[in-house]
Amino acid sequence: MSDTRLKNIVGTIFILSHCVVVSLILIFRAIGWYEDDILKVSLPIILPIFASFTSLIVDNSVKNQKSTMSNNNSTNLLFRFIIIALPITFFGLLVFILLKYAFARDSIENLALYLGIVESAFAVYISKMIIILFK
Repeated sequence: MSDTRLKNIVGTIFILSHCVVVSLILIFRAIGWYEDDILKVSLPIILPIFASFTSLIVDNSVKNQKSTMSNNNSTNLLFRFIIIALPITFFGLLVFILLKYAFARDSIENLALYLGIVESAFAVYISKMIIILFK
């Protein structure tokens, strides 16, 4: 797998997954599963990290728009696995937390705590991944 293809896959997974998470929050609010307090707690936790990672990905994509796909540098299997599994796991955990709150009606404090823990813990690893791929 070429570096360019890997960047495209990871960037797409990351941006789409965060868009889905934010959309779920808004949809759950619209259909009445979430109260306004959830928006006030969850979006300020999720959006800043999303914006910072997405800006690096978009910046790289714009800068490299003129480059061709002729770059055939391949990466090793472990690197590919880690780089693809990390954003998928991150996305899965965020969706799990949102669904847990929607159906189990856990406390808003726990929602904020779990979102903060997942976003903070993964921010370290995902920021390294984003920098390696897109900087």
